[in-house]
Amino acid sequence: MKLRNLLLLALVPVALVLAAVLVREASWRRTYPLAKPQAAAPDDAFVAEVRAMPDSPLLAPRSSGVFVRARWALLRSVDPQLVFVGSCDNVDTRWMSRRRLVIECQLRSGEPRLLRALVEDVVIELVIQPHFARAAPPAAALRARAPAPCAT
Repeated sequence: MKLRNLLLLALVPVALVLAAVLVREASWRRTYPLAKPQAAAPDDAFVAEVRAMPDSPLLAPRSSGVFVRARWALLRSVDPQLVFVGSCDNVDTRWMSRRRLVIECQLRSGEPRLLRALVEDVVIELVIQPHFARAAPPAAALRARAPAPCAT
C-alpha cells in the first residue's frame, strides 16, 4: 500500500511537468502558426518552417518568420531558431544542398532581416525580390491615346 502511494506521489510532478510542456508547445504553435508546408533538407537532417509572426510594434504588419530546426526536434517551443523575419508577399525556402538554405522574399514593405546566417552547420542565404507596383498612367497620356472624335 505504501509503495503504491509513493509511486503515485512520484508520478504527480512528472505529470505536471509534462502538462506544462504541452501547454507551452500548444501556446507557441498558436502564436506562430505555420504559413507554408515545411521544407526538409535533402538528407532530412533539418527542416525550415515559414511561420506567421505575431503583431508587434517592432515588426511590419503581416510579417513572416523562418525557423530552422533539426528534423526530429518535435517540440518547437523548446529551442526555436528564428533565422529570418520580414514583411513579404511570398516567402520561399529552398535547400540548395544538404547544408545550404536559401530564403527568397518578395518584399511587401519594411526591411527584411536575416537574423542568423548559420545554424549549427547550415548556411542561410537571403534573396530579396523587390515588389514593384504598376503606377497608373497619367491622365494626359490616356487622353493622348483616345481616338479623336469624328467630324460629321
